[in-house]
Amino acid sequence: MKQKELVRDIFKTTALVIAGKSVGFLVPFIIGALFGISGDMDAFFFTYGLLFYISIIFSSTIAMVIVPYVAEARSTGGDIGKFVGSLLVSITLLILLLSLIIIPLLHPVLGLVTQFNKESLRLIFVLYIEMIPLVLLIVYAGVFDGILNAYKKFDAPALSPALRAVVLIVVMFLFQGTIGIHAIVLGYITGELFRLAVLVVMVKINKLFTFRFSFFPDVRLKEFFRKAGFQLIGVLSINLNSLIDKTMASWLDEGSVSILYYGDRLFMVPANIIMTGLGVALLSHWSEQYYSGEKNRLRHQVNRTALRVCLVIIPPLLLLMFFHRELAMFVFGFSNFSDHDILLIARVFFLYVIGLLPYVASQIYARGHIVMKKTRIIMIGSLLLSCLNVCFNVVFMNIIGVEGLALSTSIVSVAGFIFFILTFRYTH
Repeated sequence: MKQKELVRDIFKTTALVIAGKSVGFLVPFIIGALFGISGDMDAFFFTYGLLFYISIIFSSTIAMVIVPYVAEARSTGGDIGKFVGSLLVSITLLILLLSLIIIPLLHPVLGLVTQFNKESLRLIFVLYIEMIPLVLLIVYAGVFDGILNAYKKFDAPALSPALRAVVLIVVMFLFQGTIGIHAIVLGYITGELFRLAVLVVMVKINKLFTFRFSFFPDVRLKEFFRKAGFQLIGVLSINLNSLIDKTMASWLDEGSVSILYYGDRLFMVPANIIMTGLGVALLSHWSEQYYSGEKNRLRHQVNRTALRVCLVIIPPLLLLMFFHRELAMFVFGFSNFSDHDILLIARVFFLYVIGLLPYVASQIYARGHIVMKKTRIIMIGSLLLSCLNVCFNVVFMNIIGVEGLALSTSIVSVAGFIFFILTFRYTH
C-alpha cells in the first residue's frame, strides 16, 4: 500500500508541477521576445544568476533539509510552530547580512573577473540592490514549500509557481515601456510575493501548526543549521557552477551569457518536470518511513527507484536529442533572435541534455543521503564536482566556445552520478 501511495504521489505531484510550472517555462522565452539579446540583457542575466544563486542556496537547502526534521518532530510530538518561527527569524538576519557584505565587494570583484564594460557594471550594481527583496521572498517560500511537502500537501507548492509566472508576465507587459528591463525585476518580486501568500494561507487552512515567532532560537536549530550547513555548502557549490559558467561565458563574444542562459533554461524544462515532483514525493515518503522505524528499507528503495526512473526517461531523452534543433526553432523562432543565435542555443541545449540521465540518477541518490541527514557527503561531492567543472570549462570553452561550457556540465553530471552511487552504497 505504501508503494502504491508513493507511486500515486509521484505521478500526482509531477502532473501538478507541470501544471504549476508550465506558465513559468514560458517566462525566459517571453523575456527573450520582449527584450532580445544585448549587453544590458547580459548584465541582467548575470545579476539574476548571482541573486538566484544566493536565493536557491538557502531556499532549496531549507526546503529539502526541513522535511526529515518535520517528519521526526511529528513522530515525537515536537513543537513545529516554534521551530519554524525561529527559523524564519534566523534566516532573515543571515540573508540580509550576506547581501550587505556583498554590496561593497560587487563592483571591484566583477571588474577583475569579468569583461563587462563600465555601463554594464553600473547596471549590475543597480539590479543587485533591486533584487535583494526577491532573495528573501524566495527563501521564505522555500521554507513553506518544505513544510507543506513534509505533510504531503503537495498541491500548493506545485501549483503556486503558475501564479507567480502569470503575475510576472503581466507586470513585464505593463511596465516594459516605462522602466525597461527593471520591469522584469518588479515582476519577479510581485509574483514571488503572491506565491508566498498562497503557501502561508494553505498552512493556515490545513491547521498544520501555530506560528510562534521568536528572536530566541529553538534548541533544534543548532543541529538543523549544522546539518543544513553541509547541504548549504553542497548546494552553493553546485549552483556555483552556473555562476562560474556565466562568468566564463562573459570572456567570450558578446551575447554568450544570454546564449548559455537560454540553452540552460530550455534544458531545465525537462529536468524540472522529471525531478521536482519526483524528488519532493520521494523525500517526503522516505523521510516518513525512515523515522517511523523502517530504516533498513531505504537502501533498497533508493536503488530500485533510480533504476526504474532511468529506464522510463530514456525514450523522451532520445527524442529531445534527436529534435533539439526543431525544438529550439519552435521556441525561439518568433523572437528577434538571428538564425545563428538559435542554432547556438540548440547546440548548447543538446550538450546539456547529454547529462540529463546521470543528473536525475545522482539527484535520487542525494535524496537518500538527505533523508539520513548525511549532508556532509553531499558537501564533499559538490565541492569536488565544482573543481572538475572549472577544469573542464577551461579545456572545452577554448575548443568550441560557449558550447564547451554546456559539455563540461554534462561530463560533471556523469562524475556526480558515480560519486553519489558509490558513497550511498559503501558509507551506510
